[in-house]
Amino acid sequence: MPIAMGGAAGANNVTLHFVVPGKPVGTNSAYRRGTQGKNQRGFYLSPDAKAFKERLRAYAVKATHEQGWKKPTPTQECAVSIIVWNAKRFDADSPTKFILDSMQGVVYGNDHCVGKVSAARSFDDGEVRVEILVKLLGTDNPDLP
Repeated sequence: MPIAMGGAAGANNVTLHFVVPGKPVGTNSAYRRGTQGKNQRGFYLSPDAKAFKERLRAYAVKATHEQGWKKPTPTQECAVSIIVWNAKRFDADSPTKFILDSMQGVVYGNDHCVGKVSAARSFDDGEVRVEILVKLLGTDNPDLP
């Protein structure tokens, strides 16, 4: 499924597209309960979740610079489309909240600006990966379903 890749660096783009290689982490398996470090109790990120979050944020930073993406203002809404590719025995919606939370501060200030979310699982001959498309709502761009 081809998706438009956005504009030139420096342009104020209304779409952001990037692909994160590797299997995503579902929200239920992202957090562990217990003690992590000295005097810290409660929930903490599992090692797999921490690695995926760091990888997602690195690819998001690279894409925002290359595609000229500007974070939405607090009054702008955006839509996010997430496709999990080639991950067998994985619910399409399982990593959605974790992905949205992981993009905070990079793609948008807070995930409160996300007004529409779509999640899907698909298969091809490629590797396991997550494809993410973010679009500012109220703009004339049909790239996002």
